[in-house]
Amino acid sequence: MKKTGSNSFLLDTNIIIDLFQGEKGIADRIENSDITYIPIPVLGELYFGAETSKRKAYHTDQIQKLLKVVELLNTSDITAEIYGRIKSKLKLGGTPIPENDVWIAAMAIEYNLPLVTRDNHFTKIKELSLERW
Repeated sequence: MKKTGSNSFLLDTNIIIDLFQGEKGIADRIENSDITYIPIPVLGELYFGAETSKRKAYHTDQIQKLLKVVELLNTSDITAEIYGRIKSKLKLGGTPIPENDVWIAAMAIEYNLPLVTRDNHFTKIKELSLERW
């Protein structure tokens, strides 16, 4: 596992959407963190939301502004290995979660980052550190 700052976080899509909708507490937490990360699958989900919005230019601009204050994390062969382990456990347990969320969880585990989310299904992944803002 890779190490990051002790006050660093990985953001899930729902947290960023709430940030975009003006939830001040999230902006404060990002400002006060060492480094805030966004995994590539989350960025893809954000762009999908912008593409399907009636306010595409506005939402795309929000994403571009966010990218100036966060760091992007990409996948690796280690991510893929962790992904396979997580997905297998969830399937065997009969508790699947959305595909992108398996990737997001794998990246949080690989980089040893707490995942900030409001999605309860992440609690099914025992080795994942979670935070709610």
